[in-house]
Amino acid sequence: MNKNKIDNILKLSAEKFNVDYKDLLENFRYKEIVSARNIAIYILRLYGESYIKIGRTFNKDHTSAIYACKAVKKNEELLEMAIKIKERIDSFDRAGNMQMQSIWGKWSSLYSEYEAKCQVCGLEDIVEVHHIIPKKNGGADTPENLLILCPNHHVMLHLGLIKINNIPKKEHV
Repeated sequence: MNKNKIDNILKLSAEKFNVDYKDLLENFRYKEIVSARNIAIYILRLYGESYIKIGRTFNKDHTSAIYACKAVKKNEELLEMAIKIKERIDSFDRAGNMQMQSIWGKWSSLYSEYEAKCQVCGLEDIVEVHHIIPKKNGGADTPENLLILCPNHHVMLHLGLIKINNIPKKEHV
């Protein structure tokens, strides 16, 4: 995601709390700034940014981004604000004023099918896409050839510690 798009998300989030959007990138711990920052982080995650990239954007660790998303999900008021800001951003997108990826980018349908959770353990904080047949060997980006895994199970699969046939998969018609 380019800097202009991120700035727009920051500006819209900061606007809700009457704070300067640049303050969201600082380490200020004022309630209004933290709330606006958490909403911006949550919206970036909705648009498919990884926790690691989000953390880097805010000069924080990826675990701070995870915590921010959980904080927004737990607070109905913040969640409602985030949804309204996202709807506004989406309307910009439809109007052609600001282009954003749909939720989770090109993996949107796969993530929603598995609720963006690891198909082995159900972890939802950080997930990755695994190609059963690697792209370099002619594997496709189709649901039949993809798995959603947490980083631990993804590494275990590559090391041969777990087998693909032991991972539950939905049938595709």
